[in-house]
Amino acid sequence: MILVFCDVINPRIEYATRLIFSQILGVEVNFTTNKNEFFTSDLPKINYSGQKFGGEFYIKPNPLLFEKGISVQKIQPVQYKGEICFFESSEDSVFPFDPFAAAFFFATRYEEYGYSGNENFGRFPAGKSWLSKYNQLKKPVINIRANLLAESFRNISRSWFFPSVNLSSFPPSM
Repeated sequence: MILVFCDVINPRIEYATRLIFSQILGVEVNFTTNKNEFFTSDLPKINYSGQKFGGEFYIKPNPLLFEKGISVQKIQPVQYKGEICFFESSEDSVFPFDPFAAAFFFATRYEEYGYSGNENFGRFPAGKSWLSKYNQLKKPVINIRANLLAESFRNISRSWFFPSVNLSSFPPSM
């Protein structure tokens, strides 16, 4: 079990974190908005909020998971360990990108909502996607970022492991 501190817990945050932790990394996740519970917990934990407390594993969230409804996203790709990543975070975050916002965006196919292109059947053409634009359409980007998250978490807490991740083969070959 891993504990995630959030300012607000909503369905988007729950979906994205459970996708990464439970479905990909094989670890159950619990959420709290209570700072005292977060500080005193013996569980492995991640701070996913607008405020960094100290030396904890911190990911500053991109606003996407806190929005209501669907809106056009202005995505600025960032480079990290030789990879292009999406949904910029901040310098004080473990990553310069938000893996949860990216997981939500790509798993839900968010960019396809509201598309009204010229295709005969109204389908969203893959060539118009962000992943296609940055030559990542054939990569399992959510899984790669999940493994990166696991690797980074493991570097901080050597006693912790993720059951479904073999870090000796990280990064996965493309």
